[in-house]
Amino acid sequence: MPTHKYLLFSFLCLALMISCEKEESEILVVASELPGEVSPGFEVIPTYWVKFQGRNHWSIIVEPINGFDYEEEYEYVIEVKRVYKQGELMQDELSFNYELIRIISKEKKKSEGIPALISPE
Repeated sequence: MPTHKYLLFSFLCLALMISCEKEESEILVVASELPGEVSPGFEVIPTYWVKFQGRNHWSIIVEPINGFDYEEEYEYVIEVKRVYKQGELMQDELSFNYELIRIISKEKKKSEGIPALISPE
């Protein structure tokens, strides 16, 4: 009887580990122009205009997309996953980065409907 309990416990632990490792991906449309850069601390990070799957409006993301080589004048559809940072974060440090899974499409075009940014003068 104890062997059955051990096997059941082992199976449940394995199932839990597999379900925790599965990360969900997101589909993003990345616009053909950039809104600018941010500098949290010493590192300069490009920002992107993106449309999240199922949304019709552009948003700005400031999280890096690791493995993504962006070229202006191209609109991309990409699949990414969020990679959360472990441990204690420094003040103003982002809690996650995006990691490129694949480029679904890359089309030379001017993205439409991007809001105008108001620059302080």
